[in-house]
Amino acid sequence: MIHPDIYAQLSAYSEAIENGQTNPLNAYVELKQFSDLIADMMDQVKQQAVEERRKYGKEDIVRNGYRIEVANGRKIWKYENSQKWQQLNAQRKTYEELMQKAYHGAQIADAETGEVIPSAELSFASDTLRLTPTK
Repeated sequence: MIHPDIYAQLSAYSEAIENGQTNPLNAYVELKQFSDLIADMMDQVKQQAVEERRKYGKEDIVRNGYRIEVANGRKIWKYENSQKWQQLNAQRKTYEELMQKAYHGAQIADAETGEVIPSAELSFASDTLRLTPTK
């Protein structure tokens, strides 16, 4: 459970933002700094928490409304050691560039097959803010 004092302060801050008493750009930066601090703290305690959870084996552990389980790390495949993969990846990148050119109106045909290369589809994610440290 979030400490009541911290919860009250965050709630008051949120209200100040909504009421226009706090500049939203300043608030966004401050909240980003707070988020980074929390992420760093979680990283520092993560391995200890995993080890602590493992002590309980298969026992069902619930804390403050969260079921806590150890999730196995995901598989990470790397292919860069294969020359064939590197060659195919380069061909894929070249084909992607041709599809982008087709998007911009170029009529391009595959030299080997004669197939007209289709246009890539373009979409945009929603706008966001980028915060870059100045130090």
